[in-house]
Amino acid sequence: MDKKKVNKKNSGDSQELERRLGVTSVFAICTGAAFSSGFFLLPGFAADETGPSLPLAFLLAGFFMLPAIYTISELSSAMPRSGGPYFFMTRSFGPLMGIMGAMGKYVQLVFKAAFAFFGAGIYISLMLGAGETIVAVIMALLFTAINLMGVRQTAATEKILVLVLIILLLYFLFAGIFEISSDPGQVTERFQPLFPKGFDGFIGAIALVFVSYGGMGQVASVAEEIKNPSRSIPRGMMWGLGVATFFYIAGTMVMIALVSAENLQGDMVPAATAAGKISGIPLPAIVMVLAAMTAFASTGNAAILSAARYPLALSRDELLWKRFGKLDAKGIPKSAVVLTGIIIIALIVVFDVREIAKMASVFLLFIFLILCIALIIFRESKTREYRPGYKSPLYPWMQIAGITIYLSLIIASSTDALIFVIIIIIISILWYSFGIRKTTTFSAAIYPLFARIARSGMKDPSKEESLFHSVAKRAVFIELEEDKSYEDTISKASHAIRERLGGEKEAIEKLLRKEVKHWMHPSAVNILVAPVLLEGIEQPEMIMMRGSMQVDENKSSGLIIMLDDRKSSARLLQMMTELEGSMKKEKFPHAWKNSDSAHDIKIALVGETPEK
Repeated sequence: MDKKKVNKKNSGDSQELERRLGVTSVFAICTGAAFSSGFFLLPGFAADETGPSLPLAFLLAGFFMLPAIYTISELSSAMPRSGGPYFFMTRSFGPLMGIMGAMGKYVQLVFKAAFAFFGAGIYISLMLGAGETIVAVIMALLFTAINLMGVRQTAATEKILVLVLIILLLYFLFAGIFEISSDPGQVTERFQPLFPKGFDGFIGAIALVFVSYGGMGQVASVAEEIKNPSRSIPRGMMWGLGVATFFYIAGTMVMIALVSAENLQGDMVPAATAAGKISGIPLPAIVMVLAAMTAFASTGNAAILSAARYPLALSRDELLWKRFGKLDAKGIPKSAVVLTGIIIIALIVVFDVREIAKMASVFLLFIFLILCIALIIFRESKTREYRPGYKSPLYPWMQIAGITIYLSLIIASSTDALIFVIIIIIISILWYSFGIRKTTTFSAAIYPLFARIARSGMKDPSKEESLFHSVAKRAVFIELEEDKSYEDTISKASHAIRERLGGEKEAIEKLLRKEVKHWMHPSAVNILVAPVLLEGIEQPEMIMMRGSMQVDENKSSGLIIMLDDRKSSARLLQMMTELEGSMKKEKFPHAWKNSDSAHDIKIALVGETPEK
């Protein structure tokens, strides 16, 4: 092992993002990402599918987002890391699935940003006559620059944009309701018949408008930068869903009442068309152009913020050029942000983003479906280190409903969209097979689940059991003096790690003091256990410390620390599961309390009989 590598990577200068975002920032990111095309473009296309029942389609689509929101909230509270879905999928299924998720989500986000800036260009061209592409490129440059200023500035910009947007949309609703109140009979007529295209058309409209809510999941990509994610993420996402659903339903009802569903069909600027029918309150058309520009800007800004975290996460796991994992003095992944901005501008200039964005959106459904399965895997694998601060209600029925809904919507999608998903999967398999398969050391939470199923009636084929045995047998054993403090215990553990792995004791001790206290928890035999992830570790290690120790107001009979590399967090989860299961065996508690031999204690932990 390279001792300099351990020392360098586990020093206090590690590249960690700061937690600066609160619940209002989460709300702003979710709400900003949800608007734009859903309000200012899609109503024209969706009205062609289902007619006056469009508001009901938005209502059900919002309801169908609940499994995804609850699932993302729980996963983010348990693993608040950059890259969100990529991190969840890697730690549940392994690196191949993680690469699929990262690539698909990144492509979907950059297309979403390009489409948002292009949509802003369409509305600006109505007012100023400027070229759509030129406006889109200028906006992409502007918001890339804002993202380079820092996450706090990006979030502040998003809050301002969302606040302005909500005020302008309330103005539109007030003006529209004032206008249609003069002729309620005409309003009633425009909502009849409610389902002119039948049930199939209504389901098609739900599938189409569902993507309007898909941006809500973007907040998981910046979970590492959110303060108190167990509270902020579920609250912010639910507030965002509630506000977006209200404006989608009320807004489309006003549009249909003013214009009629028939006249909305195929309209590229439905909100501006509806505003043009308002005569009772001045300047409604200009208000809607400004609202559209604000909505598209907020969506593009949130998409750049989220997308840039995927190269960062891949680089951290050594699946992408290391440059993308570096943070500048402000804590910004500058290379990842610049790359994202360049790709967005290239898409605007070279491709028809309107067509490509439609195909990319179906990958959202694929991501949501996989995340619902991932949560079930984490729960059922019974890994103790999966400790979410927020738990999804109605588990597992909420996730089963999500799997059913998202799979049905995928099947109902266009052939081109399904081909897009298949292409992403093929590219990911090639990347994994020829790029990182031989070098990656990831494990995944699904392996302990297989082991658990195997233990229930089949022979366990997993090789991880022998690995745990070897780690336990070579563990460092330390006998503590009576009533040692937490600080003294960590100091001894740091010295032991330095002796075995190398590095500076002060840097290791600083990391251990923070990580052990955060993750440690009592076992069934009154011994504290704690997992710790370091960088540069070639294989798992165990530190066993026996003796009375005081942590806050609690006493325990010892501490066992399991160490593994950051790239192998799922393997560490599995090792912890085996550790806690082994500690419950009959021989170990007796040996821990009474034996004078470190060897006999280790043998008792793995379930073998000590030699006489």
